[in-house]
Amino acid sequence: MSSLRCPALNAGRALGTDPASPWPWSALGLKETSDRNAIQAAYAARKALLNAQAMRISAFAELTEAREKALFLAAEMRREAKREGALRLYRRRWDL
Repeated sequence: MSSLRCPALNAGRALGTDPASPWPWSALGLKETSDRNAIQAAYAARKALLNAQAMRISAFAELTEAREKALFLAAEMRREAKREGALRLYRRRWDL
């Protein structure tokens, strides 16, 4: 479900987001980030837009799916950064 059909979700330009940003970031109106709070805040803002436009269940489901995927990707980014940090520390310790 990479393309969202809801005008409220696709109104990224009005919210100052990059329309070329990949899903789920584009659905939330965010740049790629590992910040959980930013993801939750973007979700709440987009949900408020949906509520103001007599929310369709499918639009809400798409938005919720985007939030869940973004949270998963953010956790992966944090894990990767942690692994890279541990590897750098190991290399420094052993002068590799």
